[in-house]
Amino acid sequence: MNKKISILILFIVFGFSKSIGQNLDLNYVKNWLNESNAEYTPELVRDFFINGEYYELDNVSEFNQMLEKINIVDINSITYSSVNSCGYSSGKGEIYVLTKSEKTQAKIKELIEIGTEIYDNEEPMIIVLNNKKRTDITFSKLLSELDVSRIYDISISPSPVPKEVYGINAENGIIKVWTE
Repeated sequence: MNKKISILILFIVFGFSKSIGQNLDLNYVKNWLNESNAEYTPELVRDFFINGEYYELDNVSEFNQMLEKINIVDINSITYSSVNSCGYSSGKGEIYVLTKSEKTQAKIKELIEIGTEIYDNEEPMIIVLNNKKRTDITFSKLLSELDVSRIYDISISPSPVPKEVYGINAENGIIKVWTE
């Protein structure tokens, strides 16, 4: 009996620390982009955005401090754009890091409509529901199974994600959904 309890405690502690203890860092971001975006050129990155907040690469220390506050399981998407939208650094690219955050029901419905337009429900893609990858379901089927009012956050990214992390179909992007 004690052996079963010990094994259960080890399983709970290991599982809990594994999901909570992995925080984001600049190397993780770079590896993600190297694996998923052929256009990514690290030497051209000048600007970073974390949840819309701007950071220049000149202040790597501040940027790393912000990244370290982000748990890997909370990442919605990491994307790279070779076109600088802000005009801060001519000819340089930008990296965007988005994490989950509570959204209004109106915003969730808007994102669902966007996701439905992007994915024709026949295209294979990656769906992650509450941090668990689902390969047995389409976006429309997922929506039919969920109570939309219970969705806390939804992220739709047609940008490729790393195949090593998400498997085949990673080039078609990812949809992440968190429910209450």
